[in-house]
Amino acid sequence: MAIQMRRGLKADFDPQKMLPGEWAVSIDSETSNQIVWMCFRAGIVKRMGTYEDFKAQIEEATDDIREMYETTFNEIKAYMEGLADEAEEYKDTAVSKAQEASGSAD
Repeated sequence: MAIQMRRGLKADFDPQKMLPGEWAVSIDSETSNQIVWMCFRAGIVKRMGTYEDFKAQIEEATDDIREMYETTFNEIKAYMEGLADEAEEYKDTAVSKAQEASGSAD
């Protein structure tokens, strides 16, 4: 059996029409729409990727992950700074009350 390949614009792609073992390629002029799919069995169509695709996606994911961790870190840092300020206030109150108690005991 010969290898079959569909080609056309991404907008016209219908994975339900693909046959098992068939490739499909979008030949759009827009780089982001140049995609390859493979049908493994009826209804099971997967998008294939290239090294360049993976590299770009990993860079994007890395930036997103870094931003997420940075945001979370800053939230935790602000919370911890608030706790430190609160602890300082409690310490000052305790020292003040201890001094008052010491002064009234004399």
